[in-house]
Amino acid sequence: MRKLAVGLCLCLAASAAQAGGKDNFFSFKTKVVQGQLQMHGHYGKNWSAEEVRTSLGRDCAGAGKTLVALQLGDVHRRKGQSFIAVCG
Repeated sequence: MRKLAVGLCLCLAASAAQAGGKDNFFSFKTKVVQGQLQMHGHYGKNWSAEEVRTSLGRDCAGAGKTLVALQLGDVHRRKGQSFIAVCG
């Protein structure tokens, strides 16, 4: 499961990099905590929170789980909007 989630993360990061533009990025790191898949990451101005939620929901489904929570954090000048998502 961990390899699948990391693979999904790398695919998303690669597709965002190919799309170009400093505001068109979406990347995250995954880890498993007490059986839940947690994703910590950032996204640029060209992404909406709903687009991020939809994409993370697909990633969770690919790992056989559902998106339980998405919490938005601070907006960083260079890193963009931060978030933490949980799949359970």
